[in-house]
Amino acid sequence: MAIIFQNKNFSKSTLAAGLTVGSLSLTVQTGHGTRFPQTGVFKAVIWASTYTNPSDDPNREIVHATLSAGDVFDIVRSQESTSAYAWPSASKIAHVITAGKIQELEDNIIAGAAGASGYSGSGTSGYSGLGTSGYSGLIGSSGYSGYSGSDAQTSGYSGGSGYSGFSGP
Repeated sequence: MAIIFQNKNFSKSTLAAGLTVGSLSLTVQTGHGTRFPQTGVFKAVIWASTYTNPSDDPNREIVHATLSAGDVFDIVRSQESTSAYAWPSASKIAHVITAGKIQELEDNIIAGAAGASGYSGSGTSGYSGLGTSGYSGLIGSSGYSGYSGSDAQTSGYSGGSGYSGFSGP
């Protein structure tokens, strides 16, 4: 499972125009679109301007957002057990880490530990299996590989053509 949600620090603004319950796009204040991820989908929360923190607003809403153009974002409403709400102009919006984002990261870590592999081509490889190995040189030679094996034993530098460092039991 690949990570699909984008990230950018300190992304927040206010809505330039209100949203109805059925709105599928939103506009942030002029010039604030650049504060948010410019490609891909990201998670954001919308909350009333009368609250300092979104966790205090019982009507807060998590959305999946994608930049459409400038300061306009396409949104998928009512994410992670929240409900769509009619948000007035000046409501707050921020790109946040949610329980769903943390679950996505955990799922990817588990998938990686179960044998996901990294870049492979022309004799190079990323990580694979329960352990992690690094770059492995070109055709017949291999470079440093981190730890390998399910017991996380350290594997040393692997030189060219048949030379290899310590590789645990």
